[in-house]
Amino acid sequence: MTSDRRRDAGFTLPELLVSMAVLGVVIGVLGSAVFTIYRVTAASDGRMNNARSEQTLALWLPSDLASAESLDTRPGVEPCNGPCPVGSYPASTNIVSIGYPRLSMTESDSTSTWVNVAYRYTGLGSKYQVIRVVCRGVAEWSCTSKVVLADVSPPPMQGYVHGVVSPTWVVTVSEPFDPGEVDGEAPAPDGQLKSAKRVVVRVNGGGTGNSRGGGWKDIVLSMGSTDRGTLEPDELEGNPNFSETMSRCGGTFGLLVDKSYSLGDVGLAAVKDGVTRFIDAFAGTPVRLQIVSFNHLSTTFGGSWGRWFDMLDEAQVQQLRNEVAGLTMYYGTNWEDALFRMLKNPDGSSQATLPEKLLFFTDGVPTYDRLTINPHWGNVPANSGLSGTENTPAKNPYLPPADYRLGIPPARNWWIYVQEAFDRANYIASQYRGAAVNMIGVGVGPEFANSSVWLDVGQGGSITETPTANSVILARLVSGTDTGVPALMENGQFVNADVANMYTLPQWDQFAQAMEAVALAECGGTLTLRTLDGGTPSDRSITYQKTAILDPDGAALPNDQSVITTSVQFPSGTFDFSIPGGDAVVVEIRPVLRSDLSDVTPLGWSCRSRGLERTFTTVPLEGGWTGIRVRVAANEAVSCRLEIDG
Repeated sequence: MTSDRRRDAGFTLPELLVSMAVLGVVIGVLGSAVFTIYRVTAASDGRMNNARSEQTLALWLPSDLASAESLDTRPGVEPCNGPCPVGSYPASTNIVSIGYPRLSMTESDSTSTWVNVAYRYTGLGSKYQVIRVVCRGVAEWSCTSKVVLADVSPPPMQGYVHGVVSPTWVVTVSEPFDPGEVDGEAPAPDGQLKSAKRVVVRVNGGGTGNSRGGGWKDIVLSMGSTDRGTLEPDELEGNPNFSETMSRCGGTFGLLVDKSYSLGDVGLAAVKDGVTRFIDAFAGTPVRLQIVSFNHLSTTFGGSWGRWFDMLDEAQVQQLRNEVAGLTMYYGTNWEDALFRMLKNPDGSSQATLPEKLLFFTDGVPTYDRLTINPHWGNVPANSGLSGTENTPAKNPYLPPADYRLGIPPARNWWIYVQEAFDRANYIASQYRGAAVNMIGVGVGPEFANSSVWLDVGQGGSITETPTANSVILARLVSGTDTGVPALMENGQFVNADVANMYTLPQWDQFAQAMEAVALAECGGTLTLRTLDGGTPSDRSITYQKTAILDPDGAALPNDQSVITTSVQFPSGTFDFSIPGGDAVVVEIRPVLRSDLSDVTPLGWSCRSRGLERTFTTVPLEGGWTGIRVRVAANEAVSCRLEIDG
């Protein structure tokens, strides 16, 4: 008899124990992998959310803040100075409300409206958003809105009510910092909100950890070395670039240059010298400069309205020098037309880019305005009905009669002060000076400080003399007061150029010094660095470190070892120096050598200041790279560039 023996199904005890042990290891690894993938995905999603939020906010918020003349972060604030139209925007909570005036001006009238731009938190249930609401008006308001951030975090508390609690779990906007603070974080003084350099915005991408984990992240948006003009709230183009540039040297600077006949040959030569030195003081710095010259009419250097020159571009700097050399005198002094061309578009709206500082030079007082170029040969428009050989629609109404072009003065006393001409110029100036534009007046001439102006009381009226000095008229325009902040001289040097806004100069030989002093109050004691490849900004990111500061005797001074980085987006970086005793320091700068620069070949350094070559010594580094040691004085801006191949 045979037995049918078959092997039992299943595992033996040892097999079962081994299987369980292996399965435990596999499950642990798989669980860890799944958990890691989940964390990485959540962090990646959070970082993506933060990047999207940062790009969106950087498009809108900094340019809005750059125009701010009022700022309110109270949660219950509404974006209309009065009732808003019903249905303009959904129920929401104010994050930050930004307000500024907008002036529209024509040849015969002007209209001033107020613009409020508000960032608001809105939503119900699990869907919340940040919207941007723009409201315009005075008595009656109109509003538009659009979504800025979608699907943001819901309120962390139960029973949340819009307009009661600020949504700090989504966005927190800091008070703008004092533009004079380089290392500190003191709030901006009243009236200087538009000049604030840095804005901190806090966003939450919903990730697993702060910063790189995609959770809470602080975004620093800086307005240093940028165009900070008044921007239309619905304008997508022309928004400034926001780089982390802490230097006080940079931004936009405007210059209005009087070229009337009253200058004389000596005055014209002094003007050309002073304006050229003003340009050279800014050459090689991250400043953009616009120059408008004027007599009875104004003209923008470069030909086109609103033309800005990049002072980092040597070709553009040379073009400015050439235009200064070609200045010629003509009759009349039209302050209004000069200010209009510098600050406004031809249709009367504010230009997208405004000068942060505006230097106004003149040797006299306004004798013409934009409406009455000359009452004896016609107004604007040409068919105004007044007599004059050029007063026909087919001809330019701005040209004087032919007999005056031959040297015969017109019947009108074109050197007489006209109150209406000042009032119209002052109306424009009062809309911008202070928070929007820092205006500086320079009045030059032997009798500028002491002479009284002649008052033309109107066509056909009598002419009387008023005791108001020319310097008072100019001070009223640039400061709104009779004196402004007078420039002070000690031992032949201007000692308060950083705060002065009124230069009264009896002698023409003081003009060039004053122009240079104003420029160097902005950029004196600075070193600007650039990286060029083939003469254009390199697309490689190069970091430079301030490795040493020495006094004139070679002794080491305190140094924070700070760095700046240049790239194709940010082609320059600037170091500021506190120079003991107002003398000079020797600065050592070295490029930070990284592994990603192994394919880059350094070709050499060059430095300039005041339009002249500046000597320096090199510091040998690895791989053929060099640093430099260069002298920087308190009264000069130095620019150095490193040429590379690669």
